Amino acid sequence: TQSQETGKGKQSLFGQPTELALLCATSKAGLVDPRPQYHRLQEIPFTSERKCMDVRARPIGGHHACSAFTKALLDTTTQPATPTSAARRPSFDGSLYFVKGMPEKILGECKTYTSADGSLKTLVEDDRTLTLAQSRRMA
Repeated sequence: TQSQETGKGKQSLFGQPTELALLCATSKAGLVDPRPQYHRLQEIPFTSERKCMDVRARPIGGHHACSAFTKALLDTTTQPATPTSAARRPSFDGSLYFVKGMPEKILGECKTYTSADGSLKTLVEDDRTLTLAQSRRMA
């Protein structure tokens, strides 16, 4: 995804529709785009079999863009590794995997989530059901 100056001080975004939607949502929520703060180390492309895309990135300055990312990094050392989840393996260089894809696939990999107060919560089936219902409503 890239931006291009269109004149009159406006910028136009172009690229993958999913990434554009995420960038627009980020902007509308008043959040800063974290991409310039990270080195992209690895990309695992989307495939119809995997139904997701992964990007492994490390913060440029050594500090993550938000506290939830830092907590996720710390939590990888306490979560058991699974064969299908590289994100659960401890990171020795501060890198994390950022994943986007089919909500059912992503939620199927999740064991925990960071709540609004910043605490780590176990993701239970009721949470998955609610999140999938909200995802379908927004689609």
